[in-house]
Amino acid sequence: MRLLKTTSANITLFLAASLVASWSVPKLVDGQQQAVTKNKENQESSNSSSSSKSSSTSSPCPAYGCALLPRDTYFDEEAQAALKVIRSLQVKHLNSLVVGGKDATPFQDRKKIPEHENVHDANDSSPTLSIDVSSDDKSSDTQDGHDQESNLIIALDKLKTSGGRDQATLTLIGYKGGKLEDQINQDRAFVISPYIATTDTGTFTTNVGENQNSNIHSTQDNTHNVNNTNSNNNSKHHHNRILGVFDGHAKLGELVSEFSVQQLPKVLSLKLAKILNNNPNKDIIDKDDSSSSTSSTTSTSSSSNSSTHIEGPNDAISSALIDTFVELDRTAPADKSGGCTASIVLQVGTQVYIANTGDSRSFIATYIPSTSTVEVIYVTKEHKPHLPEERARVEKMGGYVYIPPSTKQGASSRVVFIDKKGMTNGLAMSRSIGDWDAGELGVIPDPTIEVLDLRNVVNHAASAAASKGKESSDANEGGSRTCQPDTCQSQQELMNEIEVFAVAATDGMLDYMDIDEIAQQIATSLYNDEGPHLLSACESLINAAARKWNIAKNGRYRDDIAIAVSKLSL
Repeated sequence: MRLLKTTSANITLFLAASLVASWSVPKLVDGQQQAVTKNKENQESSNSSSSSKSSSTSSPCPAYGCALLPRDTYFDEEAQAALKVIRSLQVKHLNSLVVGGKDATPFQDRKKIPEHENVHDANDSSPTLSIDVSSDDKSSDTQDGHDQESNLIIALDKLKTSGGRDQATLTLIGYKGGKLEDQINQDRAFVISPYIATTDTGTFTTNVGENQNSNIHSTQDNTHNVNNTNSNNNSKHHHNRILGVFDGHAKLGELVSEFSVQQLPKVLSLKLAKILNNNPNKDIIDKDDSSSSTSSTTSTSSSSNSSTHIEGPNDAISSALIDTFVELDRTAPADKSGGCTASIVLQVGTQVYIANTGDSRSFIATYIPSTSTVEVIYVTKEHKPHLPEERARVEKMGGYVYIPPSTKQGASSRVVFIDKKGMTNGLAMSRSIGDWDAGELGVIPDPTIEVLDLRNVVNHAASAAASKGKESSDANEGGSRTCQPDTCQSQQELMNEIEVFAVAATDGMLDYMDIDEIAQQIATSLYNDEGPHLLSACESLINAAARKWNIAKNGRYRDDIAIAVSKLSL
């Protein structure tokens, strides 16, 4: 992957682009908007996702942790208004807004500001967000600093169940023809941090969106902390997290994606608890072997033989991931519906597991603050039917792979199958959850899994950066040096500052947005004090993708879009 460098000019362009992109989604008249809202409220399959709307009251969370769930960046009017406040204040008052009075920390020093996820009590009659969605952004110029501070805190509170400083997830419903009120968002996503491996199936009560590192109350003592053998010490759970996206397809595919986003973290948490409780010394997940490779890829087999042993120190957790995907496929409501993709990133201690089924994708990237350099180090591959390994399996199972002629640009290869109604269909992926009819012809749920050790990732990135810096300082030709020999950072110094983050997104975004561009904008929002809020960065990327869809398809079609982002901390 090429290296990207964040500059102040890039930040300015990003902020400007975010405003332009936000205007690119076509507006609806009131009647059409009400029809969309009414339709969405009546969709039983979306009840759980719509519950992600912010509330200042306490809400129960599953024992494995509270999930951030995406809100729609445009058709959810409350979310849109909150995002507008965050975006406007980031652009206009980044260097002047002060949180907490004139002697408080400047807003731009973001690392010192407490999370705004938990700013209200259950009985607090806080003011509602009052901003005219249709008004010009210049209206914020008339507000004084305290009004701006109040609006910003309220806006962040409204969106606390979708994200904060370190994690976020947002979505945008697509347009697939027909009436606006008939559109259904089949994309789902989540971020759970901390993510707890536990056999407890109960719940604990917390303010939704609050960091759970110090507020976990489990009803049983079966929670395993991979960073400390004392399960009651919850302060280390922030090293465990999970994020992912699920893109439903075909009629009622949203039933499968909704089922997956609700069931995967629960099913996987139970499996992880059994593994970790049987390995109290953490040998399976915390091998301190300096000679180990940066990553190891597991080889998967057909779901009919999903228990095949996988070589390597991370075999048990990798097998648990495969078994979870297979279990979801077996128990999903696919008898009356379609299917979905699944692309997730799981961090357990220092190990990161990237599991992918279908054509959504996840990637891991590093960021070096001193050089503002972003590098994408791993991207999952799409499971397309024309790939040799995928095609061979489908054809071995009696399936047929349609490969479009080269003259049809943008067309996808497909697994051709006949559904229960006798209709011929073509599935544009060779792995998925659900799609039982195609499953008989070699379409399997088994994910491809990559395992990364964060220590090795950081060490490799630091080594490469240190070598590059030394080479630049030794060069006496062709321009100025990037550093002097006595000021060049050592590998150890670089290791102490390197950041790692993960992004998962559906093809609604990735079909039209370059992964390197996504990585740079996300890194800017996560780590640059002058960058936009992470929610604003996700919103901007979604709107940019939507605009490209509208241009490419002349407004006749736009896929659903979803993104999930999280820091990966050591």
